Parts: sequence; structure tokens; C-alpha cells
Amino acid sequence: MIGKVTKGNDFTGLLSYVLDKPGAKYIGASQLVGEHEHQWVAQFMRVAAKRRRTEYPVAHYSFSPHPNQPMADETAYRYAQKFCHRMGHENCQWLLVRHTDTKTENGQDRDHFHLVVNRVTIDGARTVSSFNDWYRSQSAHRALIEEFDLHRVPSIWETDRRNPSTGQIRRVRRQNREYAEGARSTPADPIILTELQDRIDKFCQDQPRLPELVRRLRADGVGVRIQPASNGGLAISYQLGSVAAAGSSLGRAYTVLGLQQRRGVSYYPAYDNPVLQLFLKEQWYERASFSQPSDRQEPTANPGSTAPKLSPASSEPTQSDRQENRQNPQSTEGELSATSTDLTQSDRQRNRQNPQSTQPTPSDRQLDAQNHRSTARKLSPASSEPASSDRQLSLQNPTSTQPELSPNSASTARSKPDILDSEEYQQWVNQVAPVIDAYLQHRGVPVVQGHRFRTYKRGQYLVLEQQDCSTTLMIAHNTDSGSWETRNYFPVERATAQHILEQSLPAMQQEMRPPYAWFNLHDSEPPPSLPEVLNKQEYQQWVNTVAPPFREPPPKPSESPAAKPSPTPSPPDVLSEQEYQQWVNRVAPFLNTYLKHRGGRMVEGDRFRTYKRGQYLVLEYRDGSDTLILGRPTGKGSWETPEQFSVSVKREDANYIVERSIPLMQRRMSQDKKRAQNKKRSRSGQLDISD
Repeated sequence: MIGKVTKGNDFTGLLSYVLDKPGAKYIGASQLVGEHEHQWVAQFMRVAAKRRRTEYPVAHYSFSPHPNQPMADETAYRYAQKFCHRMGHENCQWLLVRHTDTKTENGQDRDHFHLVVNRVTIDGARTVSSFNDWYRSQSAHRALIEEFDLHRVPSIWETDRRNPSTGQIRRVRRQNREYAEGARSTPADPIILTELQDRIDKFCQDQPRLPELVRRLRADGVGVRIQPASNGGLAISYQLGSVAAAGSSLGRAYTVLGLQQRRGVSYYPAYDNPVLQLFLKEQWYERASFSQPSDRQEPTANPGSTAPKLSPASSEPTQSDRQENRQNPQSTEGELSATSTDLTQSDRQRNRQNPQSTQPTPSDRQLDAQNHRSTARKLSPASSEPASSDRQLSLQNPTSTQPELSPNSASTARSKPDILDSEEYQQWVNQVAPVIDAYLQHRGVPVVQGHRFRTYKRGQYLVLEQQDCSTTLMIAHNTDSGSWETRNYFPVERATAQHILEQSLPAMQQEMRPPYAWFNLHDSEPPPSLPEVLNKQEYQQWVNTVAPPFREPPPKPSESPAAKPSPTPSPPDVLSEQEYQQWVNRVAPFLNTYLKHRGGRMVEGDRFRTYKRGQYLVLEYRDGSDTLILGRPTGKGSWETPEQFSVSVKREDANYIVERSIPLMQRRMSQDKKRAQNKKRSRSGQLDISD
């Protein structure tokens, strides 16, 4: 069943179109008398005049059954009657007409029906709300299709390709007819949307990369525009000639995400975005989602001196850097982290004991000048041999094997960050990589951006680097033995490694942990803390204390205990099959009613979420780990689940949903109803202030 919804304020024009069209057939009406069009128009307008504040009193519903399953007049009248009841028009005037002037693409007759409804009730007491009328009409059609056992036509959001509109199809037929009659010199112009769909499908047959698909489309004369979307992804649009269309208007398979999921196009943002920028140029828009400035502040250098920034691969300073260091002997080398700029504990104590020693003495200046050559060069972890300047300094100070630096020379010591050696680096990788890999899978995004770092997958390799892409900390891949191998060694500061272990990883693990909270739909109370888990022995003691011991019933006189085995009791914390069916029949109607009250969208709580998947009602955990309810109404007051669907619901969860969640839904709907009544009374000057 294909349904459409429109609203207006002209009963005369609509009834003239519906009734005067060739082949139109009047089927029936409700709350209307007479046999002529002008009589029905007068009655519609007389009732609508009772609610003059209603701007659009006309509701026009059109629906078309499948061509292989035509609908008789009596069936169509009962269908319209139940449809109006589901849409809230049971006390309204309506009229049903059949049209027979449409055909399918194959030339097969396809009748459709027009239902004209007056939104104002017959007594003029109220106007039926049109909020979410299109979604509510689709839900009503889905329910009536099951009730009347009709053929189900996929919805727009369920198809990969959107069909052309009725006007476009009629234009092609008219132009082809004119071409056949000789009134037109060329065949009908193709439908641009269909032409775009065909070209994209042709270039996606070998499942190319997204930049390669863009290159093929541009070479074929199709313009492509890509820009960041509001959901954090990419929005794509196409243009052929003077007609431009968004990817979502062509169908679900022609957005960036749809191309990946339904056409097999691969896309890696870290590598494909620069290539797409080269292809598109002015069609590519730089936004904050692509080029995010680094939150880390660069250290302020001394006037007239620059601090060279070394990459992990090249720790040796260049010749120009050495000359610049000689010209500016007071400048330190390297980019210092926030933890390495602080003084050590011994330096702070020395400053408190000798407040006057902050001014450098001449001997200290001479010592700094001698130490400058040793600090200007950064040693790698592998080279433990001291430099010549260090040997001279140790000869000048034979009594101290490890010289103690004064507070004024602390900046020289801070320019040498503590670097992990190769063994410590491998241990750090084995601790960090599994958590980061699991976090990427949990987030389901190609790149995770943080304040200081970012991580992503490059093929089979896991990459961790600075936010500004200046330094790479780790490139590792998982082996069959469960460990992580690194193809090369990157010098990682010990403070950075500890920051990731002590702050970043616990934050990731806390976010990946399933939320233990109640099914509060509108409660702002904080979720309870995680309970302490009992071990096996304590759990058995608790079960023996709380649960009553199972006793076998006495055998019947005609049967011996050995003849019939005693039934095995179900676990006390899981519902049995019969209890589960009773629980579903009790809970599902409330969830379905609450979804309709909320407009048919998904309702998410702190622990559970519920939504409609086609004709099935789904209740599952918020993280999607397990499904509690998957059923559809049978029309007999019960709910049925698929035969292959098996579920085990904890008794604790079932009781809480019945005792807390359902009353919360009822209270919410009652409050909304009373708020609507107060709003209605306030307009008439009869506000209820009992609350």
C-alpha cells in the first residue's frame, strides 16, 4: 500500500477534482447526506465554520494497493473506515472515491483511492491534530495491511533507489506518445534522477575507493560536491546538466554511508580526504570537522631565539639549527611537554631554603655555558655513550659522579625528556594497543580525535599520534599470538606514556563499560553506582537464603516417581517461557502506546531503548547487546514473536519495567494530556490551576 497525505482549506476545489475526473467512482461517505457534490461541499463547510481558528480543515489521504491485488468497493470502504479510526477521525466527515486513470510502468491498471476528511469533528468541539500525520498514516497503513492480508510495498526509507515521481513518469509517456505521433522530433528526455542512479551504479560495480568513484563521475560529466554533515560524516550531492540532487534524494544507497554499505565503496578519511580535496577543489568545503586546531599551546620562546621542532624520525638537528644554537646559547632545544616544564621536588625545596639563590652566579653562568654544547644535542635511547663535553665536565667536577643542578640550570635539565627504551616501549604498546583497538570498534568511527592525541586504523595497523599530526607515538598490528608488533621504534616521553596509561585508557574503559542504570525515560536523577559482584560461594549462600528450596511434589497414586522424571525448575533469575509470554503481553501494549504518544520515534532510557522495526516492536539494552522483546500484535490482544527468536530476560529487569517504567510512561502521558487540556482552556479563558 502506497499512501500520501496533504492538507488544505478548499473543499470545493478538492471535491471537484476528486469527483469530476473521468473514471471516478463514488464509493461511500460518513456523516454526509445527499447525492450531489454541492450538497457535500455545503455540509463540509458548515461543520468547518464551527472552528474558524482552524487554518487547514481539509485532510486529503490517497492510497493505492498493489496492482496484483485489487481492492473491491466494500473492502475499500471498510479499509477507509478503520484508517480514519486509527488517525482519530472517527467523529469526522469523510468521503471515499476510486480513480482508475493510473497505470504501472508495464501498462498494467492500478486503481487508487482518494479519502477527503474534515479535520473538525461533527459537533465542532475540537480539531483533530495533524502532528506527524504522515508518520502516523504510514503506521496505520502497515497495521491495516496485516489486518486485511494485503501485499506489502516497501517504504521509501527501505529501498536503495527512489522511484521517479508521478509527474516525471507522465512527462516521459507524453513525450514518447508525441514522438510516436510525429509531433516531436526526438524521443522523451530521460529522467535526470534515474540517469544519475544508473551512472553511479555502473561505476560502483567493481567496488572502487571513494576518490576513484568521484574521478569516474567527473570524467563522465557528473558534478560532485562533498561537504561535512551535521552528524559528523560527509554529505554528497550530484549534478547532471542543470539539475542538482542530494545523495539522500536518490536513495539510501547514494549517500556516503550508503555507498559504503550498499555499493561496496571503501572510504578512509585519513587518506581519502586529501585526495578528494585535489579532485573537488572549490566543491570541497574546509570545516572544523576536518581541520581542528590543536589545543596544545606552543612554549613561548625567548625573543630572538627559535626552538627547532624535531620529528620522531630525525632526532639530529640540522646544520642551520646548530649555527642558530651557537648564536643563541640561552635557547633550549626541543618541544617540552606540560609535565616536563615543572621543577623537580628537590629544586622546589632548594628554592624554599635559598630564596636568594634564584639569581645565577658567575660560576653558574660559566657552568651553563660549558653545559650548552652537551644540551644542544639530543641523544637517542640507544646511544648511552657520553659526549666529549660531558667528559670534560666530569673531569672538572671529579667529586660528583652525577652533578646536582642549581635552580637556574633546571631549564637545561628539562630540555632532555625521559624517553622509553625499546623494551619499555614494547611493554607500553602491549598495554595501550588492545584498549585503543577495542575503543575504535566500540565507537564505530574511523578516527577518534582527542584533546592531545588521535588514533585510527591504517589497514591492519593501529596508529596513535599527536593531535596536530606532528609526532607519531605508535604503529602496531595484532599478531596471531595475541601480542602487538611494532614495525619501528618511536621515542615516546615517559610523561606522555604515563598520561595515556593513567588518564586516557581509564576514560576509554569507563566509556566502553555497559551503563548500569535504570530504565528512566525522563528522570534526571544520577544513575546508581556499580554494585559489588558476589563471588561463586557468596552467590550460592545468597540463593539458599533468599530463594526457597525446591521440593518435589508427591507422586500421584497411579504413577510412581521413577515412571515420570521430576521437572527441572527454571533458574530463579530468568523468566520461563510462559512467564515471558505473559510479561510481553503486559508490557508491549504500553510500549506501543507510548511510542505512538511520542510520535513513533525511538525512546531511549539510561539502560534500555524501544523502537518500531517495521511491524515489530523492539525492546533492547541501550548498547544493543541483547534484545528483550521482539514481537508484533496478532489482533487478538496478544503479541507473537518469531519462531527462531530466543531470549532470556532477567526477572529483575522484567519486574523493574513493570513496576517503575510503565507507571512512569502512564504518568508522562497523563501529564501531557492535562497540559493539552490546560492549553485548550487557557485559550477559552478557563485555565485549570489545580496543579
